[in-house]
Amino acid sequence: MNCPKCGGKLGAGAKFCPDCGEKIEQVSSLPETSDVPNPAAAVDSKKAGKGAHLIMKVLIVLALICFFMPFVTVSCGDVKVEETGFDLMIGRSEYSGSYGSYLNEYSDEDDGIKINPCVLISGICGVVALFVGMKISGVLSVVSSILLIIFRFTAISFYEIETEYIDVKFNAGLYFAILFFAASFAFWLYWLNKNKSSSPGTQLNNN
Repeated sequence: MNCPKCGGKLGAGAKFCPDCGEKIEQVSSLPETSDVPNPAAAVDSKKAGKGAHLIMKVLIVLALICFFMPFVTVSCGDVKVEETGFDLMIGRSEYSGSYGSYLNEYSDEDDGIKINPCVLISGICGVVALFVGMKISGVLSVVSSILLIIFRFTAISFYEIETEYIDVKFNAGLYFAILFFAASFAFWLYWLNKNKSSSPGTQLNNN
């Protein structure tokens, strides 16, 4: 290393040039502070990730609670039947008269209803989403929401309901379940995007 002023040779760690007395500024070899991992920030990120996952679970639980609310109401004349999402999952009908449920063809032998695969798989996905990481919970939430939307638009044909004689109404329980599942997925996307725009030292906790 040479003196920047006179070009004289400098010893290692010299603070002044021995020939001209020029002050020598030492260049630090330590890494920049911003490149050093911050343990406190990592802990805060982990806590935030757990909090975000908890919010997703709360939304999923609310969606599952909606399965015990009426999803669809079918009526004919003075008779009105409300079927919950749980009823549609297990093939149970609250109305077991001599004609069975309006969600089946009139039959003296069958008082139940056909299990709806969309509602069944949606409910199962919702339960599983409570016990897995954020990423899988987000995916299962949107799958559950889509399946319920499919049920909404295929239920009449699936149950072969003759709308000329039978009135069909889809209830708030169905729409709220769709909403809460969709909200869980949307929150996961928001958290994912927020994490990507954060500092490189911050990592998303997907568990």
